[in-house]
Amino acid sequence: MKNLTKVLTVGAITAATLFGASTFAHADTTTSTGKIKLEADDSAVTPLDPTNPDGPTPVTPDPSDPDNDGTGNTGGLTIDFLSNLDFGTQKVSGQSQTYHAVNKNPYIQVTDKRGSGAGWTLTAQATDFKDGTKTLKGAAMSLKNGQVKTQK
Repeated sequence: MKNLTKVLTVGAITAATLFGASTFAHADTTTSTGKIKLEADDSAVTPLDPTNPDGPTPVTPDPSDPDNDGTGNTGGLTIDFLSNLDFGTQKVSGQSQTYHAVNKNPYIQVTDKRGSGAGWTLTAQATDFKDGTKTLKGAAMSLKNGQVKTQK
């Protein structure tokens, strides 16, 4: 019986605390305004690490092309970096050959700071392979296994 009395007493105190009369302070209603001025960011974007775009900057984006610091382009939609493709020195033969670029991670970096969500398309066109005045006839180039990476 003692335990039942304790339980009932604790229950009554808890109920009084939870459901008892409460006093609320009266709050006035008011209105506030917010203001922001947005302006275009026309600064150039530093090239990022193509394998880890969220990594630290600055980086040497293409170690096989260390003098390529990027385009320096400015504006809302820019090509910030474009790898120069280096195929090294190759022996010429009368047979069909496949040569791979020596660049470990050749890439193109595009930045869209327009804020419109309009999207964009990137296309590339190669000129003939030439050495001085001679053209390498029948040569073709293909870019395979492309990936798209973005900053988080």
